[in-house]
Amino acid sequence: MVSRLDGVSRLLAARASALGDRLLAAFLRLGIGEHALLIGFALLVGAVVGLGTLGFYRAIDVAAGFIGRTVDRVPVPAALAYAAPLALALLISRALVHWGTRDSDGENVSDVMHAVARRGAVIHLGPVLAKTLAAAFTLGGGGSVGAEGPAAVLGSGLASRLGRFFRFETNRLRHLVGCGAAAGISGAFGAPIAGAMFAMEEVLGSFRSSSLAPVIVASVAGAAVTRVGLGDDLPIRIPTEYGINATRDLVVYALIGLLGGLVAVLYHRGVWRIQDWMKPLPWWLRLGLAALVIGTLAATFEPALWGRGHQALDLRRLGQHTALFLFLLSGAKLLATGLTLAGGGVGGVFMPALVVGGTFGGAAGVGLQQLLPGFGIEPVACALVGMTAVVAGATHAPLTGIFLVLEITNDYELILPLMLAGALSFAVSRSLHPHSIYTEWLARRGERISHGADEAVLSRLTVADAYRSDPTVLADYETLADALPVVRQSNQLEFPVVNAGNEVVGVLTWAGIKTALADRSLAGELPIRELAQPFTEGVTLGDDLLTALRRLGARGAQMLPVVDRVAPHHLRGIIGRQEIFAAYEREVR
Repeated sequence: MVSRLDGVSRLLAARASALGDRLLAAFLRLGIGEHALLIGFALLVGAVVGLGTLGFYRAIDVAAGFIGRTVDRVPVPAALAYAAPLALALLISRALVHWGTRDSDGENVSDVMHAVARRGAVIHLGPVLAKTLAAAFTLGGGGSVGAEGPAAVLGSGLASRLGRFFRFETNRLRHLVGCGAAAGISGAFGAPIAGAMFAMEEVLGSFRSSSLAPVIVASVAGAAVTRVGLGDDLPIRIPTEYGINATRDLVVYALIGLLGGLVAVLYHRGVWRIQDWMKPLPWWLRLGLAALVIGTLAATFEPALWGRGHQALDLRRLGQHTALFLFLLSGAKLLATGLTLAGGGVGGVFMPALVVGGTFGGAAGVGLQQLLPGFGIEPVACALVGMTAVVAGATHAPLTGIFLVLEITNDYELILPLMLAGALSFAVSRSLHPHSIYTEWLARRGERISHGADEAVLSRLTVADAYRSDPTVLADYETLADALPVVRQSNQLEFPVVNAGNEVVGVLTWAGIKTALADRSLAGELPIRELAQPFTEGVTLGDDLLTALRRLGARGAQMLPVVDRVAPHHLRGIIGRQEIFAAYEREVR
């Protein structure tokens, strides 16, 4: 029976792809160019994912109503008023994961990153839909997870299915998956810039111009559709008015950013450690313990700030609580998130990070306000800065955290505090722990994926597999006037400068060329070696590509000279990002 169903599924997929081929051929006959076609598909992906996000949010409400009516029919003690609905939700969620995905632990943001880097951006939609429905029940029952993760994965799955319908090649399929993830995040938060930043930082891992425009278009389309359906019902609620002195209080915000990096690591490590502690227990015991503990926490904290469903944090109530209460709430949210996932729940970890950061920042703001009453420190502003800091540190995606809070508040006076806190938190968390909360899942499975690329593949390949052995080089004794004809005919961005013995003495960049051209005396008289940057470090043929990529990033260079290991200045060729990723693509295919 199973083999017959598989055969029918393959037949339907083949016929669908044949139809996609005919539609694509029709588009090409209309004279639609490749770039316009990609933008059009990005717009389609954004709209479809926006509708899918609306459907997911509606499923959360339906699941909450179903669980509430079911529990109401069974009399339970008041102490179990929170635990009973969550226990039922976790039980349904576990059943959906068991029957719909065969107990897969994938179909999450980390798995999307893995699909883009290793599986040609192929994401199977069936298991994704099962996990999305499981997430709806988890959220509807009061689980401490976010709606944004399932929305991003659902968007990626829909985009991957659409791309395979048209039999797009791997690179274009990756672009579409990035578009789907961007539309899912932007739809969940109503934040199109943050959605685009998330896709570029986490899923695609780069800001290449070929993918930037489609991702932005899809993100805007996703946000537009969900805003029509949801209005301004954002998951974070803030006061309409609050005071802020961005410049005077930068020291305070910098401190929150530094401490936020530490809190981000505690959140990240804590969520995983709780799951590790509970993993040896039977599933029913994990489920029961999670429901009881989270129910107790919810009974304690929900009247204050504890969120349910897709409404998660109300900063308008900050002033009603002490700093100690808010610190405890931050820890309670961390504990509840780890327990929800350990108990079989499905959902994102992005929204809980916002809540942990908001309550941590709010606690710091309330404490400083009481300690320094004359300084006019605003707890709401501190909470928003704390949100950015914890998200940036936990996800290693500082731009996403910065733009998300900026778009939620629509307050551009916050730009300096948010940028400062996000950058400092990212630096602290990255120095304390190399993995983000997403790449931790991959690292535990032996996968080393960072910025959209599999580090294991890059470590396996060497410079000898990718370098250019015939680069354009410049003689150190030439003047720029002599070298300009050669430079203009080359497609390189930087040029090794060598002496008579083919030893590298420097690297001439376009910035150096422009500086020299601005001063005609330099272009006519000085030799190239005086205009070039001194050569300090290259790579050898035996170095792996991961080493080469990190040295490029550390130096901000476009290319590195490839030199002999024995004669460290003797030029053998050059290597840049283009050569590295071309070799990577060949290997993963």
